Amino acid sequence: MYRVQKISDYPRQTKTFNLPGGDKVTFTIYFVPMQKSWYITNLTVGDTVINNLKVVTGANILRAWKNTLGFGLACFSTEGRDPQFIEDFIEGKNTLYILSKDEIDQYERFLGGQ
Repeated sequence: MYRVQKISDYPRQTKTFNLPGGDKVTFTIYFVPMQKSWYITNLTVGDTVINNLKVVTGANILRAWKNTLGFGLACFSTEGRDPQFIEDFIEGKNTLYILSKDEIDQYERFLGGQ
């Protein structure tokens, strides 16, 4: 698991990171004050593009794309809630982590009762 670094209290941010296999991932995260929510407005890796995904607390918020992406994204909270304030990431109340393929597979085995 790798922590997504330097998410600030700026409402629109673009982050880029390299996966262990060499693929480059770029995503834009945006805070919507009227919704009290953070959204990934665009996530691009290779030919795959995901738009307008709400950031929620969960072990793999990219689970729907587990067979396509080869990585996951987890959001954990110290307060047991989704990120709903612009400062939640900078204050450490919520944290995003990049999950490896092995971690995704381990999570799927857990969900399957193995």
